[in-house]
Amino acid sequence: MIPQMNLLIVGPQASGKGTQAKKIADLYKIPHISTGDIFRDNIKNGTALGKQVVEYTNHGKLVPDALVIQLIRDRLSQADCAPGFILDGFPRTQPQAEALDQITRIGKVVVVDVPDEVCIMRISGRYMASNGTTYNVYTSPKPKNAAYHPDGTLIEAFDDVTGEKLVQRDDDKPEKVRQRLADYHAQTKPIIAHYGKTAGTVVLIDGQQDIDAVFGEIRQALG
Repeated sequence: MIPQMNLLIVGPQASGKGTQAKKIADLYKIPHISTGDIFRDNIKNGTALGKQVVEYTNHGKLVPDALVIQLIRDRLSQADCAPGFILDGFPRTQPQAEALDQITRIGKVVVVDVPDEVCIMRISGRYMASNGTTYNVYTSPKPKNAAYHPDGTLIEAFDDVTGEKLVQRDDDKPEKVRQRLADYHAQTKPIIAHYGKTAGTVVLIDGQQDIDAVFGEIRQALG
């Protein structure tokens, strides 16, 4: 393992990058850092930066880049990041990547590559019962009682235990997923080229494999 393992993981929604980031963090004994976790920790601890985050989130506004970068800088300065870290969810844009360059050097960028249609299937297949039980009508776990159109799309599905009709969250509907994927391609994917300027920095992983196979490929790439 290189002395300092500063890693970044990138991938579209439903690529499984969050799961892989946790596994990488556990294997190499480095912190898994996501912007969501940083926000929550600062808000919980009542820090000055956390109070600024609350001001934006309470009004339904996005936290501006300048504040997010401050939070990242503060987190990466902490002692547990000395051996390295894995960043998940930051940077999301080219300006954020350029700002991160001023804070630290990224050793490897792990790109979990999954086609859009697979991501859409993974997300839009999610249906829930009122008790929170979640199924996926296209992958797993599938409900035992479901009806499909000839083209494979769902007509309706029911909970295995209660028999109640399953419902889909608005955010999981295909049109919403497509919009988020479009945002990923427009805003986040360019950072791969940004880091690709340095030979050997970007490693492309096939995210269509099962979880263990994806992780095995990542381990091999990182050494």
